[in-house]
Amino acid sequence: MSEIITQLKPEQKELIPIYGEKWLKVALSCQPLNREKATEAVTNAYAAIGLSPPEMVFFRGPLAALKAIMQNKWSQLGRVGEGGEGEKGDRFDGEFGEELDEELWEVLSLQFCDDLINRVQPWVLETIESETNYRQLLNQIDRLGISLINWLIEEPPRELEKLRANLHEERDYSELVTATLRNGFFGPVEPCISTQKLVAVTIWSDFLISVLGCQYDNNKWEILRSLTEDCGWFFPFKNVCFACDRPLIFSVDNEQRLHAEGKPAVEFADGFKVYADRGVILPEIYGKLPPSDWRCEWLLSETNAELRRVLLQGIGYDRICQELQCQTIDSWQEYDLLEIYSEVDIEPIYILKMTCPSTEKIHALRVPPNIISAREAIQWVNWGIDPPEFEVQT
Repeated sequence: MSEIITQLKPEQKELIPIYGEKWLKVALSCQPLNREKATEAVTNAYAAIGLSPPEMVFFRGPLAALKAIMQNKWSQLGRVGEGGEGEKGDRFDGEFGEELDEELWEVLSLQFCDDLINRVQPWVLETIESETNYRQLLNQIDRLGISLINWLIEEPPRELEKLRANLHEERDYSELVTATLRNGFFGPVEPCISTQKLVAVTIWSDFLISVLGCQYDNNKWEILRSLTEDCGWFFPFKNVCFACDRPLIFSVDNEQRLHAEGKPAVEFADGFKVYADRGVILPEIYGKLPPSDWRCEWLLSETNAELRRVLLQGIGYDRICQELQCQTIDSWQEYDLLEIYSEVDIEPIYILKMTCPSTEKIHALRVPPNIISAREAIQWVNWGIDPPEFEVQT
């Protein structure tokens, strides 16, 4: 057995961003799905865990797939697809069988990766992971499952609402959805396997194999690579696999965080949309508008601290000072120390406001809440220099 790899050579380390960029392009791909290749990839994956090829049913996105799965689970009517979307027909006449996400992960990624990991020290993997800049993106993708469930609960599709009524359920729609998802069925939105989750494994697996020369199982690597490159999101069950086309839009900022202003950061053809600001998932009421159109009064009713922070940053303290009720604590020359008189943030909001004498334009900056005077606030902004001294130095 080859010796353990304890560190990367400089030339090897220089290749990390190249492999990261290679696979991040796959993670963000919006290219039309080749359904023949996707079917072959899934068939080979099932064969690797000793199963026959499943029936493949394709959908325009995860919302359409999840609606069909829930509809079948509730009614056992056997109808899937949306008006002829199914590649092999619109009807599925049997039980799904058990969920296979854990079994597929164990054989094709976790176990396969263990074989590679045994060749390197942990800090080598940490170096690869930190310099490919995908971990934050992966965490955001995981949260899309929660957005998908919220979509179903908050905007119930007509066909599911009608089905619930036909079932004479005493519980309301949201309770029924939550119970269905909780009882051994998606938690949250498992067993959905996304391209982005697979990319998190293939990035450094490819590096360990191609650059560091680690020994590996060629068949498992080819299956894992094909699932990553040729499939979109898919829901694997024993007898059937529900596969989704790739999104129409997948937008991130330069730090690989989900981000778009005034439009979806992620959008599928089935209508599933996700709005995000620098990695924070936004409700549609915020996300469909650019930050310049956000309303200050939203800060007064928003209970989520993370969303309040995004609103504060997007709206800007200049507008907040002008539009929200503020109390002047102290003044010094053209500067005012203000407190926003409401529970907008976790701690009190103190603002240093400066009105330009020539243009009367207002500039505002948040300062720590323990500051008690405008002059002290100016000193804090100027890195501890008292205003008169700062004027002399400048």
